[in-house]
Amino acid sequence: MDNFHKYYGRTSNTKDPLNTCDQLSSKKSSLSDYLLYGHVYLPRCRLEALFTQKISSTLQYIISGVSIPYDQDRSHVSFQLQQEGKRFCTEYSYTTDDCLIGVRSLYRFNEPDETEEALGVSSKELKPYWAFGGEIYYSASTKIGGVSFGLRRQNPVSTPSDITLTINPVMGHFSAAYTALMSPNLTASTRYDFNAYSLGSDYILGIEWRNRREGLIKARVSLLQGATLLFSSRYRKLTFTLGLNIASPTGSSPGSSPKIPNPHTMLRSMGIQIQYSS
Repeated sequence: MDNFHKYYGRTSNTKDPLNTCDQLSSKKSSLSDYLLYGHVYLPRCRLEALFTQKISSTLQYIISGVSIPYDQDRSHVSFQLQQEGKRFCTEYSYTTDDCLIGVRSLYRFNEPDETEEALGVSSKELKPYWAFGGEIYYSASTKIGGVSFGLRRQNPVSTPSDITLTINPVMGHFSAAYTALMSPNLTASTRYDFNAYSLGSDYILGIEWRNRREGLIKARVSLLQGATLLFSSRYRKLTFTLGLNIASPTGSSPGSSPKIPNPHTMLRSMGIQIQYSS
């Protein structure tokens, strides 16, 4: 199942600077509240854990870790400090893996404030708003650093949609994505990735269909990574998730020499996940 989750991640190894403070909880929560999370992947006994708590109404810390018994070199602990203002949010992070230090920040332009939301301003009266983010990171063990930037345009009018552009000049990576809410239960997204150094590219299409009675279905098709399907449903306090990943028939980017598909290796991974919430 850990391999399955990997294919839902970004094709680039860099973080998205526009998602800096997505984990920052609501200001309405109490400072004494905390979140403790644990996850075990069977049968390899890969363990993931997370603890987060607010320090003030605009500041919180996160401690997370991954333990991999069969590959101790990949086990690591991460520390994050997140700060959120009215129009900006900043995150400071440190990871024991490669001793990686990073700073990310996001600034939101002309975003509707809480007063407009409380007054119930209709979507027709709202205007598209922008967000700009960036990050800088450095590895003390490898002596290598990097920087990336991102720009997002969110349109709440008519069909809600997002346009996101990210660039990492050091790695030569560029990504453009478009996401739209097609209906209250259906979201569709497309993304194009390109690397200026290797000239490699990938095109991804994805949909998410959510139904309160039947659960959640996610599907994704990539020219490089193949097709991925996930189904998640909830029964009382149990959440069941089924997923599989099918390799791409060509396994190559546009413009490169196609590979001959092997039917015996088309199914990359298949897994089931069971979660219990008390």
